[in-house]
Amino acid sequence: MNERNKMTFRTGFLVGLLALMLSGCSNGESSMEVTATAYTSTPGETDSTPSLAAWGIL
Repeated sequence: MNERNKMTFRTGFLVGLLALMLSGCSNGESSMEVTATAYTSTPGETDSTPSLAAWGIL
């Protein structure tokens, strides 16, 4: 996955997550607490295979 595709995926994921969070709280009857982590494939944060996911898929 090239950098442009990664950025597009991240942006889409964040927009979708935000929409989900806002739609779920619109009536005030329920809420959800979420703990999330993120991964970036910058060279300083990875080994020699930054594009290889933890489960072995490129």
